[in-house]
Amino acid sequence: MQFDIFLNITWGLLVMSYYYLKGIAAGIFFIIAFGEVMNVTKLKRMTKLGLWMSFTFSVVLPMILIADLQQPGRFVELFLRPNFTSPMAWGSYILLTYFLAGALTTHYYMRGDFVEYAKKYEGTPYAIIFKLFAFFRMDDSEESIQKDKGIAKGFFYFNMFIAFALEMYGGILISVNASRPLWGSPLTPMFFIVSSLAGGSVVLLMVYGLFNLVSGSVAHIKGDEISILSKVAIFALLFEFFFMLMQIFYFINSTSRAKFQYIFLFNNGFETFQYLFVDIGLAILLPLILLLVGEWIDNYWVSFTGGIFTVLGSWIFKYNLIIGGQEITRATGYLAMFKWSGHEIQILASVTLMFVAVLLAVFWFLPWHVEPNTKEVVSQ
Repeated sequence: MQFDIFLNITWGLLVMSYYYLKGIAAGIFFIIAFGEVMNVTKLKRMTKLGLWMSFTFSVVLPMILIADLQQPGRFVELFLRPNFTSPMAWGSYILLTYFLAGALTTHYYMRGDFVEYAKKYEGTPYAIIFKLFAFFRMDDSEESIQKDKGIAKGFFYFNMFIAFALEMYGGILISVNASRPLWGSPLTPMFFIVSSLAGGSVVLLMVYGLFNLVSGSVAHIKGDEISILSKVAIFALLFEFFFMLMQIFYFINSTSRAKFQYIFLFNNGFETFQYLFVDIGLAILLPLILLLVGEWIDNYWVSFTGGIFTVLGSWIFKYNLIIGGQEITRATGYLAMFKWSGHEIQILASVTLMFVAVLLAVFWFLPWHVEPNTKEVVSQ
């Protein structure tokens, strides 16, 4: 006998936001690591800023998960009781590795800057902070700095793998969840990867451009680094559009309950508009067009606008997948209920303000400028 049970959606805004921000973090981490490993000068100009942004994400992401669990002990338990058959447990190990790898890469790659800043602010509290970043290794000889750069190069190879794993595990965790038919597509992990690259590239594009614009280096926002980030986002959005069409084809031709869920979404007024106009038009095609135009006419602000719609589209995709995917389950013929929680909104507002505050601290106090051997140093 089958019983219809009313269910509530358990993975709300916090979990969805974790997946969303994790994607952007992984995208940035991969792009800057790729630039260093492949010696792409256009990308290497943004390595320092990308490292600071990645490190900021590595602090924010666990806070969102702990806030969702509401008991920090549950997060710690994942490490005290390892379960190597669980994708969720692997996610916690990858997240910890991402934090440690980012911290060590930042130390070795920028130790010369930390020593320089420590001497510059000698006698002030800032000097202690920069000495701490340098692990109190104050040798600033060229041989020592280059040795650290070599160690950082090794970390960048490792970071490419960690960035890929950080985003891929989320897609795998979603796709193996048999209780949610809409999540069962084999394309879900690929969606996560291309969405991550698109979101990470445009966030780096926007922040890098704004930092240089505010510091008076207008030439930087028309430089090659903006162009290559636009190209990464454009190709990622093209693949995302391709995977979106493949997913529609997959579900329409499926014989499982996933087909029922997908058709249900298309046959219910707003959902039809949402999936056709918002998910495809507003979230993929519009930012794609804006980025192409911005690249063609070499206009930063057009590309910036395309970046805004790209990150908005990434948010829409994650929201519809995580939240929408929980509406119909294999256990009920009814829709699961979802309500926006005031607690979740407060947490997200706090995290957003903290992230902005950290970015401002990076801009005013930390070394994020372009390497002298690739372009002139940005004055701060």
